Amino acid sequence: MITDLDLILADLQANWLLYLSMPFVAAAIGYGTKVVAIKMMFKPLTFVGWRPFWDGKALCRVKPPPWPVSLAI
Repeated sequence: MITDLDLILADLQANWLLYLSMPFVAAAIGYGTKVVAIKMMFKPLTFVGWRPFWDGKALCRVKPPPWPVSLAI
């Protein structure tokens, strides 16, 4: 059992920069995808869908809020 802990600690010491950077890379990817999703939801480039279902067109006609939407999330 102790050898397992020693192996884990040795791996952590050898690759500490990799383990430290993982949350920051994941946070950057998550932030980027959320920004793109909000932009696609409120400013669609073209209509995609069937006519009875207005996927993004109803939101296109809404006035933008006075504050950035990303601050509300």
